[in-house]
Amino acid sequence: ADGTRSIDLSGNEPGSISQNFATVIGATYTVSFALSGNPDGGENEKNVDNPVYKCMREQLTLDMPKSVSLLRNDGTVICVEHSAAPLRDSRNNIIGSVLVMRDVTEAKKLSERISYQAQHDSLTGLINRMEFEDRLNKAFQDAKVNSTSNVLLYIDLDQFKVVNDTCGHV
Repeated sequence: ADGTRSIDLSGNEPGSISQNFATVIGATYTVSFALSGNPDGGENEKNVDNPVYKCMREQLTLDMPKSVSLLRNDGTVICVEHSAAPLRDSRNNIIGSVLVMRDVTEAKKLSERISYQAQHDSLTGLINRMEFEDRLNKAFQDAKVNSTSNVLLYIDLDQFKVVNDTCGHV
């Protein structure tokens, strides 16, 4: 479910935040959160501008379809998609903004699981042939573009069919 929160120009919340918003961010009323641009963390993680103030500053609706990480008040991290829009009065002056968030943590986990299953052998956990070919092609392209070299080690196991027939099939 989506959660919504409205903010005036002073940063105050003129009304109450929606219960869904409180559920998404893991808070009752006071809200402090940090958004980062890479829900997987790691080296590409960076803080994201507060969408509430950014939409007021740029006077634009911000629709962020790519999920970002949200550090909740209780210390847990969830993946959210969010959008923010300025609120205007009858004279078209900006008087605040509204923020809408959707918790997509479970959907992201499911997508990652399906992707992993599509790229790996379920018995061994090793990458499958299609993923191997994709990675090999990327290595060839990288070597060509960056004038680098790569090494491929090929091991042929004698009697592997016997091993596979004995242990590899359920």
